[in-house]
Amino acid sequence: MASIIDFKIPKAIARALGLPTSDARKQQRKVLKKLLKKARFTEFGQKYNFDQVLLSKNVEKSFQQAVPIHDYNKIYNDWWARTLDGVPDITWPGKIEYFALSSGTSEAASKYIPVTKDLLRSNTINYIRQLISVFSYQEANKKH
Repeated sequence: MASIIDFKIPKAIARALGLPTSDARKQQRKVLKKLLKKARFTEFGQKYNFDQVLLSKNVEKSFQQAVPIHDYNKIYNDWWARTLDGVPDITWPGKIEYFALSSGTSEAASKYIPVTKDLLRSNTINYIRQLISVFSYQEANKKH
């Protein structure tokens, strides 16, 4: 089984985030399950049967089989465009109030990417935890 993202989170950060420290796959599986549980009642989660994916023996494989790959244009046209119109519970619970605007690509001048309150909260918490782990690491390496 291939990992979704092939890198190992440093142990101090994994511990601070409450993730298993020994296995990158376990870390990714735990995060995937958490995201699927949160999004299972959205239109996206209902269409791709997130409840069934969560009940499967191999969540990663079931997710890969259930959810087709979307490029930006497909996910925007099929899903995110409605979130920009204020429709709630499309790909994430609730109404998306914030959108990041990309700097542009060869396909378009710019692209809108939904930014949820959960993402902002998670990033803030993770930044604080990483900062704390850096201070801990620096203290451990000081010569006495």
